[in-house]
Amino acid sequence: MVVLFYGFYFSSLLCFYVLFLHFYFSIIFLFFYFLFLYYIHICYFIMFFILLSTEVLYLSFSLFWLNSFFLFVMFLIYAHISFYFYFLFISLFLFYS
Repeated sequence: MVVLFYGFYFSSLLCFYVLFLHFYFSIIFLFFYFLFLYYIHICYFIMFFILLSTEVLYLSFSLFWLNSFFLFVMFLIYAHISFYFYFLFISLFLFYS
């Protein structure tokens, strides 16, 4: 009877420990997840105003369309890289939670 009691006690303690770790790591991953989302939106905001300012700044130059095209391509590359890390982070969060 004592063995059964201690077995149940330690198994429930182990379950509590596992649930606590799951909750703890979920909070950590959510924290970094929202930080990463915040970082992405700030970067998109900055990139949008860089594109807008360069269009206004180089409106009178002949290389305006070429410059805008290269900036747009750079923005697309940046967006694809950031979304790759975004989905990588989601998959890591789902794997560890």
